[in-house]
Amino acid sequence: MRFKQMRELLEYVVECRMAMSKLYERLNNQADSSRVKLLLDYLKNHQIEVAGKVSEYVDDAPQGVLDTWFKRLDYDDIVAGCAEVTLKSGGDEHDVMNLALEMDNKVLALLHQALEQSEHQETRQALESVLQAERIRQQRFVHSTLRMDDI
Repeated sequence: MRFKQMRELLEYVVECRMAMSKLYERLNNQADSSRVKLLLDYLKNHQIEVAGKVSEYVDDAPQGVLDTWFKRLDYDDIVAGCAEVTLKSGGDEHDVMNLALEMDNKVLALLHQALEQSEHQETRQALESVLQAERIRQQRFVHSTLRMDDI
C-alpha cells in the first residue's frame, strides 16, 4: 500500500485502530473465558479511544504538516489483516495480549517507517510526537492488562 500525504497516513492509522476495535469485538463473541472477554472488551474500547486521539491530532495539526508528501511507504495491509485474525480455541489472556501487542506494533512500525522517510523537520517532529504518544499508550495498555492478572 502507498500513501501520498501525511493526512492519509494518519487517517489510515485511525482506520487501523477502528479495524482493531472491530477485531476485538468479534473475538469477544468467540471467547469462552470471562477474563478473556473482559480483556477483549477493554482492548476494543482502548482502540476506539486511540483512534479518537489520532483524529483529534489530525484536526489540530498544521496544514503544512498534513500536506507533506512521502515518496513511498510499503507495508502489509493492517486493516485487511484484522479480518483474518482468529483466537485459538481455549486462548487465554496472554494469547490476547500477545495478539494486541503484535497488532499495535504493526501500526507503530508504519509510523516509524514514515518518520525514517520524512525529509522535513516539521513533519519529523510531528511524527515523533505521534509515535511518542502511541508508545506511551501502549505502555499504559501493557501495565493495565498486567494489573488484570492481579484480579
